[in-house]
Amino acid sequence: MAEKIEQIVIGDMTEAAHLFERDSQYLKLIAARYGADISGRGNMIRMAGEEDAVDQSRRVIEDGERSDSPVGAASAAGDEAS
Repeated sequence: MAEKIEQIVIGDMTEAAHLFERDSQYLKLIAARYGADISGRGNMIRMAGEEDAVDQSRRVIEDGERSDSPVGAASAAGDEAS
């Protein structure tokens, strides 16, 4: 499968801070679940890896952005595993 690199810009800095809190544990959970390399800085999230891994990670992060809490991103990662 093809390698892919993608970036997401979080428009709300408060929301970005929530995603990156606790030493980026939310992003680490998503990265571990889907096998993508995910890093965040400021209001930008960078994802790299196999195309499917990056696409799935992006969907979970974007779903978490639309929820009331960044916890939605981490719990969505577990929900999709089922």
